Amino acid sequence: MKLKQFNIFPDTIFKSGVFWNLFSFFVMGVSGLLLNVLIARYYEPWVLGVFNNVFAIFIISAQLGSLGMHQSVLRHVSVYSGDRDQSSQIIASALLLTFASSLCVTFFIYVLKTPLSHLFNDFRIKIALDWLLIGLFLFPINKVLLSVLNGFRKMRAYAIGQSLRYVFILAALVFNVESQQPGEHLSVVFSVSETFLIIILLIVLRKHIAFRKVSELTRWMSKHLAFGIRGMGSGVLNELNTRVDVLSLSLFMSMESVGIYSLVAIMVEGMSQVLMVFRVNYDPLIAKFIHSQQWDELSKMIRKGRYYIMPVMLLICGIAVLFYPIIIRLLSTSDKFHQSQLIFIILITGVVFSSGFIPFSGILQQGGYPGTQTILVLSVVLINLTGNLLLIPLWGLIGAALATAASQVAFIYILKYLAHRKIHKGII
Repeated sequence: MKLKQFNIFPDTIFKSGVFWNLFSFFVMGVSGLLLNVLIARYYEPWVLGVFNNVFAIFIISAQLGSLGMHQSVLRHVSVYSGDRDQSSQIIASALLLTFASSLCVTFFIYVLKTPLSHLFNDFRIKIALDWLLIGLFLFPINKVLLSVLNGFRKMRAYAIGQSLRYVFILAALVFNVESQQPGEHLSVVFSVSETFLIIILLIVLRKHIAFRKVSELTRWMSKHLAFGIRGMGSGVLNELNTRVDVLSLSLFMSMESVGIYSLVAIMVEGMSQVLMVFRVNYDPLIAKFIHSQQWDELSKMIRKGRYYIMPVMLLICGIAVLFYPIIIRLLSTSDKFHQSQLIFIILITGVVFSSGFIPFSGILQQGGYPGTQTILVLSVVLINLTGNLLLIPLWGLIGAALATAASQVAFIYILKYLAHRKIHKGII
């Protein structure tokens, strides 16, 4: 049976998913921005630098801890969503594997916290890492549970779950600011948020988590490992790619400079999350189209998506550039943040150029080529990292922005080439 034909967006379910995930994006974007604004307003710039460095370590380590299980769950639950017995085995086996891998990675970061503080030449990194270890352990498990909701196309629940993570983080930060906690303790917000989130997700999904046949669990564990390990690199590298500039700056410049750049980068990242809203909704549909080899329908969906998404992003980003001086004055009272407009323009240009392709960047993963997806992201990361290491010593913050934007443009051509080779000729 063929899936529905597409108008502007696939179907009523997809439109509903976009609406709820746009709502989620709004909450996440506002919360993420307020998170950095509150730190910038009530603490010195170095606090924002330490916070975002530790967040980078946290998010990359959490990807390692997930072992790619969230991507495997998304793909397999999408395919077996109508089979209650199979889907419960998929979920239970993934949770068991994620529990073990996340525990190992958390212990690894605990051991490495002192060397990491020496690498970035700031002892406060070690203190901040202590406060987020609980969150680091729980985050991969929550990623798997959220992917289950996505695979079942429970987009409203998925969007609310994503939103709650940031609401909890923001609420915990407000409490810490009000109680005048030291800046290096602020990373505890991640531990608080993930603890509350896992309780809610387990309650919502309790009927879908069942440990039945041991032989079935073992079979699905093997499938998860085969898929997850091949695709895990893409998840880790994706997160690394969004943090390469911040981490590279930390090697060459002060935490104060890192903090200034971080505030601009988080604004751009927040705007680019609009594109990830669409990817979340497109991913399960791409998997189904490829599984049923409906190449014309898939190509039509991608073309129409690009046709509408790129002009919208150009408009949004153009308005943001025009109003940036006003926005930055509202966000921070420190003059140190007010001379960053050129950084913003460079970074936002990279987002505009890649906006028509980011929503479909999971096509290799959903097509059953997680290893090729890893090659895609690795290529972009290497371009980004090389550019940062070459340009930061020459031009500082501007160099980091130029390298990051250039890697986003390179991503377009690499994605098109690999999708053409592995999925279908001219599909994207």
